[in-house]
Amino acid sequence: MIRVQDDSKQMLPPHHDTDGSFFLPQPLFRRGLIAIAFCAVTIAVVHLAVFYILKRFKYTASNSNSSELSSQSEQSQRQNGKYHPGHQGHKQGCMKASYQLTNSLANLCFGLYGAYVCLFNQHSDNVLFAKIYDTSSDALEHIMGYEQYYIFGAMQVGYNLWSLPVGILYVNESLPMIAHHAAVLVICILTATSHYGFRLHAPFLLGIFEISSVPLSLMNYLKDHKEWSDKHAKYILQGARISFAVLFLTVRILLGTPHAVQCIRGSYAVMMGNGDMAWYLRGWVGLVWAGEVMLLVLQMYWARLIVKGIGRAVMPTKKNVVLSGKKKSI
Repeated sequence: MIRVQDDSKQMLPPHHDTDGSFFLPQPLFRRGLIAIAFCAVTIAVVHLAVFYILKRFKYTASNSNSSELSSQSEQSQRQNGKYHPGHQGHKQGCMKASYQLTNSLANLCFGLYGAYVCLFNQHSDNVLFAKIYDTSSDALEHIMGYEQYYIFGAMQVGYNLWSLPVGILYVNESLPMIAHHAAVLVICILTATSHYGFRLHAPFLLGIFEISSVPLSLMNYLKDHKEWSDKHAKYILQGARISFAVLFLTVRILLGTPHAVQCIRGSYAVMMGNGDMAWYLRGWVGLVWAGEVMLLVLQMYWARLIVKGIGRAVMPTKKNVVLSGKKKSI
């Protein structure tokens, strides 16, 4: 990780100490590309390993030649807690489960590394709060410099290069999530390779920001295996729901929104203010700006759903109470 000692050279307008270039110096640019490839390959290998472990578990649980399970029917396996419905019958269940578990592991690594940088290993400015309420400063202060944090962009690009095709081809990800992955790719390639990378905000937005995705992945995994989780992991699912709601609303909304607003402000300033920039690079920054706006809107939309869910749990409607009573009587 590169450490720049002279802070005065970190926050300069375009084309000062940048050789008039849009991209980072060649050694750092190459390092970013290598980091992207390494992260993508590493996550893909971990995903395949988890997939084959789950597939093997499915085989063991259903193999009639198994010494332990050969004489047991599916019903007896259920009674003994050895039947895992999501891993029975087809490869799709294993693929989706391994995708969710790999997601959880990757986001845990991103979140912990981001927390380490934000809380213990900051460079010079406070990257946890990062002048997020300072509207009087030059917007470019929020988008240029801090090359030592390029690794956050590279990790996110590698992660999304894996998650986007797998999510589309094997997991049937929702359209908002596909749009989310695509937008993060467009934004984070800039972070990993360009002078205009808003890396001041990278340890938070691309690191600690992802910590809320860990309980979400666990929650989705358990919901997809409802019969098993109701019997063996009921309280774990409840804890995952509560921790996801708390982390999302505090980290992503309360702390993350000002970071996002400053990045939007900085991207807009670069897109509109630098007359020397080639039209295709200006178009790329424009896509970054649009992606940042879309991601902020998505965060607010998901936050609204979470708040509505909390409201239903705390103050259930009469209809929900009646339905709940009918279920209990059944």
